[in-house]
Amino acid sequence: MSIFKSVLIGIFLLHSSWLNAEITITEIVPHQFPDAVASSKTGKFRLTWKNQIKAIRNTQIIGDIHSAGEFLIQSDTSNPITVNMLNVGDVPGVELKTFQFRYKNKTYTSFPITGLDNPGSGETANVGMRILFTKDVNPGDISPSYEIIITEEEPLPVP
Repeated sequence: MSIFKSVLIGIFLLHSSWLNAEITITEIVPHQFPDAVASSKTGKFRLTWKNQIKAIRNTQIIGDIHSAGEFLIQSDTSNPITVNMLNVGDVPGVELKTFQFRYKNKTYTSFPITGLDNPGSGETANVGMRILFTKDVNPGDISPSYEIIITEEEPLPVP
């Protein structure tokens, strides 16, 4: 059996393809998974954007310390944005998938998401996801990474 504990640190890739537009994303609450033990070949559970543990399969959750990621997103334009989320795959035997991105009172689960309202001076986003891990994952702290990629869409030309 392997004991699994993770504090998830997001990797943020910010890009704006025109002029000097800028998007910033600030981590308010870091993602942290609870300690867990895989009871078979692969364990899995979901840490929702609401900070709830659900869909526990082949896993024993140990303790109750966990947190869903919360971020502040800001932009200096009014252009719509596109959001994508990806598993980095930097920890062998650990996979993050089925991401949830809660933004402006709507939850998104398919990526990329285009045409989202611009955050302006600040909007919060909450992140949840499913985690799969093998019983071969070494005990101790593991911090798998994911990417949140946010781009501002180019404004439509005025005729």
